[in-house]
Amino acid sequence: MANKGNKRIQKRMSFQGRLALNKKEYHWTFNQNPGTHKNTDSCPLGNLVRDVLHFADNTREIKYILQNKICNVNGKRIKDLHFSVGLFDIIEFKDLGKCFRVLITPRGFFVLKELAKEDKLIRPCKIVSKKIIKKGILQLGFENGFVLRKPKVKNANLRDTIEFDVVKQEFTSHLSFEKGANVFVIDGPHASKFG
Repeated sequence: MANKGNKRIQKRMSFQGRLALNKKEYHWTFNQNPGTHKNTDSCPLGNLVRDVLHFADNTREIKYILQNKICNVNGKRIKDLHFSVGLFDIIEFKDLGKCFRVLITPRGFFVLKELAKEDKLIRPCKIVSKKIIKKGILQLGFENGFVLRKPKVKNANLRDTIEFDVVKQEFTSHLSFEKGANVFVIDGPHASKFG
């Protein structure tokens, strides 16, 4: 049989994303497009706009907002309501002057924290792969799908964090994963805690 593309809708009862949806309120919800985050570690942008922020009441209003208002995710304009949003992503509504960071609750569900205007739009990116590609070029891969070639920091190791400036669209400071470093737990019984 022919491949007819990914499904655009998803039954709420079998939804696997990190969003606390009312399973029996409606039958259907949005399915997320394949992207930078895993299905089980993300949720569709349309659900955040409608079910969490309550900016829209139905799909038609979500489409209108994303097409006509400027909605940026990590500094890039997004018009697709099926776009996959993950932990620490920064969602910015320029026309409304509001900016949110995706965080996690102790039960493992996503929650949006509004950022103040004076806050720097920095997204932490955890290094999950480090390899040398053609011509001896060093390449770092991050948990959110970002890739950095020829990094300024040569001593970066796996599990280290490099901060990404959403406004300038560039990587800035390097945070080492070592004894005494501050960490944010994203899974398990201590999820959403700092240590």
